[in-house]
Amino acid sequence: TGCGDDDEDVDKRTGLVRVSWTSSECSEGETLRMVAIVYDGSSGYITYGGAWSCSAEQGVVSNVTPGSNRTVVLFAEDNSGAFKLRGEKRGIVVQENIEAQTAEIPLNNFVPVLDEIENGASVAGDFDLTWEYVALADAYQVTMAANAEFNPPVISKMVSSPVYTPTGLTTGVRYYWKVQSVDSFGNASGDSEIR
Repeated sequence: TGCGDDDEDVDKRTGLVRVSWTSSECSEGETLRMVAIVYDGSSGYITYGGAWSCSAEQGVVSNVTPGSNRTVVLFAEDNSGAFKLRGEKRGIVVQENIEAQTAEIPLNNFVPVLDEIENGASVAGDFDLTWEYVALADAYQVTMAANAEFNPPVISKMVSSPVYTPTGLTTGVRYYWKVQSVDSFGNASGDSEIR
């Protein structure tokens, strides 16, 4: 006999999402793996799928709770797990025990490309650090330090545009800087080059 309240044997209702991409978008001279993160209509995390070889050009994410307006964010990550490329598909309808399919998800560079200040430049007075706009980036994390290990950082600032004017720096000190892109779900790219 049982209490009647034991629901451990009740199956959780889930569906599947098949994601696809073009492997030629991943060829950066290094081996990249694809991973997908699924969010609900309120940007809440649902589940994670992968890692798949970029050459596979598709993968299936399981354990997706049914509902409308699901978003799949697709990343190409390097061997260290840093996100290099990013794409997304919104408005996916997931039904119980049915495989939803996305159209091919285009991938964009997710790592910022630095513009100014050039490596080794000497500057005086106010100056801007700039980098190229990143598609699907909601913000950028700018980090500056007096050493290339960034330990400890002198500045760690989240900004909304691809320009930042640092303040409070000490004259005569060599500073290093780098930038990461951050999407609307809080996922951060790999680091830009260090200058």
